[in-house]
Amino acid sequence: MSEHDHTDGTGEEWPDRDRPIAIPEHTARTIEARLDGTQFETVDEYVAIALELLLEQLESPEPSGDQEAETEADPVEDEAVRERLETLGYL
Repeated sequence: MSEHDHTDGTGEEWPDRDRPIAIPEHTARTIEARLDGTQFETVDEYVAIALELLLEQLESPEPSGDQEAETEADPVEDEAVRERLETLGYL
């Protein structure tokens, strides 16, 4: 995706590209350094997908049973979420 492309990689149009979202400079530099190892061409693409993934996790219904037990059962997923949040500057 080029900087002038107004889609999210799925072909969906972004309704308001003139509404910037500020992220800490160190977060942007960290993401930029990671772009080479990803499918993303820009920091904007990376952040948009990371936020979509986080929102999907937050919006998904909690599984029945013990949530704490599930967290312990999948440390790889927990680590991936923690890394995403750190990259976005939340941790």
